[in-house]
Amino acid sequence: MKKKILIIGSVLIALIVISAKLMGNKAEVDKRNKTNDLNFKSVTVNIAKALRQEESARFTLVGTTAGKNEVLIQSQGNGEVIKINFSTGDYVTKGKVLAQLDDRLAQLSLEKAKLALSRAEDDYNKEKNLYSGKASTENQLRDKKIDYENAKLSVEQAKKQLEFMRVAAPQNGYIVEKLIEKGSLAGPGSAVARIVDISQLKINLSVSEKDVYSIKTGMSVSASSSVYPGVTYSGKVTFVSSKGDQAHNYSVEVAINNNQLHPLKAGTFTSVEFGMASKHNVLLIPREALTGSIKDAKVFVVNGNIAHLRSVTIGNDYGNFLEVLSGISEGETVVTAGQINLADGSRVVTINN
Repeated sequence: MKKKILIIGSVLIALIVISAKLMGNKAEVDKRNKTNDLNFKSVTVNIAKALRQEESARFTLVGTTAGKNEVLIQSQGNGEVIKINFSTGDYVTKGKVLAQLDDRLAQLSLEKAKLALSRAEDDYNKEKNLYSGKASTENQLRDKKIDYENAKLSVEQAKKQLEFMRVAAPQNGYIVEKLIEKGSLAGPGSAVARIVDISQLKINLSVSEKDVYSIKTGMSVSASSSVYPGVTYSGKVTFVSSKGDQAHNYSVEVAINNNQLHPLKAGTFTSVEFGMASKHNVLLIPREALTGSIKDAKVFVVNGNIAHLRSVTIGNDYGNFLEVLSGISEGETVVTAGQINLADGSRVVTINN
């Protein structure tokens, strides 16, 4: 019985192996037939020549906007919040009182300091008269003067403590976060609000090692965002990091002036175009000729009436055109439309010679 089962199992395994082999052979035949069809059946394509021309070295990077001045407003006083004068989203000007703390104790301290100053001033004036009449010593006069100066300092200190009971905006800007409520207790360092000035924005970028050496502080750039098609913002490079991360990317900051008609918000994706002053003679092909990704770029090169698939190395991006660093030569013809129907060695008919 066992022998019979083993024989049946062996037959089944053999059948499975044979079936897999037959299916693999059929797939190979189909592939060859398809390749032969592509090789011997002409495919209609559009073409263009790889040409050299003078271009400014340009490249575009995407970053995120941030307020050039973003400040966390904190209380310097100590007491109960008795009044709030702002809401999230409000635009406030520098000096506007945003929150008022209970200042009754601070007022009393100021009044007490003023009374002490008045008494110290009277004592000092009396001592000066006594000293003038030779009824007092120089040391006694000096002590009264020190008391008087200390009293003046106490008044100034009390005034400052009273000012601290009002939390004011340190700059113009929008309130983007409210961090305190009426009735809560505030102390020195308590967060009140976050304010951001977006009249100017900075764009934070991560730049590869290949490109960062072309970027200098003070360089002019242009920025744009998909939220306002066709609108550009002028700016300058304000910071280039001297140290890269482990992936060899470097932090770069760009400052741009916001546009009153088309204002960008902080946190918006923005494209920044860097244009170099010097021009370079570069070999260009239309972007449409590219097959695959920029990192694994390939193009179909037409020689006679045969298209050959060839790997190329892509350099700078010039919008509708790409720089080719290696893989093809000036004057060679590349396919710009119809690649989907091509294989390496396909016959082609060009329609835009």
